[in-house]
Amino acid sequence: PYCKGKGVIKQTSLFEGVDSTEILCTSCQSTGFSEDGLNCIVDNVPVSTWLYGKLADLQSVKSDDSSLMNLSLMKKIKDLNKKELLSIVSYYNK
Repeated sequence: PYCKGKGVIKQTSLFEGVDSTEILCTSCQSTGFSEDGLNCIVDNVPVSTWLYGKLADLQSVKSDDSSLMNLSLMKKIKDLNKKELLSIVSYYNK
C-alpha cells in the first residue's frame, strides 16, 4: 500500500517547455522525490515549496487578495473556481 512514489501518475503537460506533470500517488501521497531532491533550489525557491506551497510562499508575489495568495502553486487552471480565476486576472491587470 505504500509505494513511496512508484505509483505516481504522469500526465502530458499543456505548458510549453514542460513535457509532463506528476500527481501525488493516490495510495501513499508520495511524490517519488528524495529528501535531497525536495531541498534543491529552483528560482530561489525549494522544490518542496513548489510542490506543496501556496502563492503567498513566493517572495516575488505581493497582493492583498487572500483568495489569490492561498492558491496552491501546483493547482491546475482547470481546477480553479471563478473567484480564483478573477483574482488572477485582476492581479495581472494592475
